[in-house]
Amino acid sequence: MSPDSSRPDPASQARSTLDELGRLRERASAPAPPELHRRARTLLDAHFGPAEQQGPVEDGFGRGAVGLLADHTHYSDGFAVLAPMAWGTAVAARRAPEAPTRLVLAEASDAEDAEGDATTCRPSAGGPSSPPGEARVAQAVLDAFAPGPVEAAVVSAVPPACFDARLAALGGAAARAALALGGTEASPDARPTDAEERVRAALAEGRGVPFSRAPVQAAAHDATPPPNASSPRWLLADTAARERLAFEAPSEDTLRCGLIALGGTGETHAGGTLVQPPAFHHQRRRQADNALRVLRKDDGFAGLTSFRDLEHRDLDRAEALLPPALEPIARHLLTENRRTGKIVRATRHGDGQLLGALLLMSHTSLIDNWQGASPPLNAVVNAAEDADIDGLYGARQTGRGPCVLVAGRPAALPAFFRHATDLLDEQFDRPAETMLL
Repeated sequence: MSPDSSRPDPASQARSTLDELGRLRERASAPAPPELHRRARTLLDAHFGPAEQQGPVEDGFGRGAVGLLADHTHYSDGFAVLAPMAWGTAVAARRAPEAPTRLVLAEASDAEDAEGDATTCRPSAGGPSSPPGEARVAQAVLDAFAPGPVEAAVVSAVPPACFDARLAALGGAAARAALALGGTEASPDARPTDAEERVRAALAEGRGVPFSRAPVQAAAHDATPPPNASSPRWLLADTAARERLAFEAPSEDTLRCGLIALGGTGETHAGGTLVQPPAFHHQRRRQADNALRVLRKDDGFAGLTSFRDLEHRDLDRAEALLPPALEPIARHLLTENRRTGKIVRATRHGDGQLLGALLLMSHTSLIDNWQGASPPLNAVVNAAEDADIDGLYGARQTGRGPCVLVAGRPAALPAFFRHATDLLDEQFDRPAETMLL
């Protein structure tokens, strides 16, 4: 046996990487909105019977979007950067003959089998009778926009681990369908000061946690690039001004983002949980509000309503005014807002290394200042930082669910996905799904 016979064959490795990248790209494809609408209508008829007296069926669609840097806006208005997904949620709705509103929910992969793995919920007249969280969200949005009780079917292709993206897509789709039932042609993003805020409030009510406008703005955004664009479109959102700006992301041939989504939300073998409980999010929101209230007592910060309005140079002075318990809260929210502009500049210049460094810095702040990360997700991010994989740039936890965003050159992602899933299986006994955005 020659000394080199045990070394991996570079050509074979390259072919294997390309094959795996091809499979990831196939899985990244999503049913088009018309197909999701068709599945939702089929599901509606299968579970509630064909409509005869109720009138026409109306459709709504919302697109999911992953926050490259957006989670901080759930607790205080600010800037957010989001990457729209190919996946979305469709809602088919019609007027119900009588109260209460009835819902049926299914994954896009299950909706073809109308009698398959769908979840049927019938909230009581006085409110939801302990339906799943997504049913509470759909109920809250339909109550806010529909002219009366409805029968509705929800079909979602957004990965379940992407909590905020999935709920925002559901909220946007349900609002559109409900508005159409009431004879309103305007989409929920036509009057952001009204409809988007009502969707956001309904999502917060249904989910039971603070909810930002940023995912709602992204769900209403048309992610289709113009005909002459060579790259996907990402979104810069300003939740305080209620504005958004689409900008051209790097070419997918040079930079690609992926997701590692963990299964389950319960106890890990290393202790702790994958997902923080609602009480954690409400506490952080109160702390953010209290920090702003304290800062406004100083003449230099009078009128301050959001950490987005502070610069890095304000941090030392702000921390000197705050009690110790609020210092890390303010530090996290201020630095996250400042990082968003840097992320936009990095993506516009195709600087993947800077983008990756910003993601890693954000995750470090999530651990040290926000105390909101979990051991399995930390392990994945640490593995991305330490991995000796050319073209792998960085990672961070995203979306308040069991999900890690990874950025790198396309050829670097398959190798890291394999490494991360092996790590999660061996150290935490956790299954994980990998996908490209």
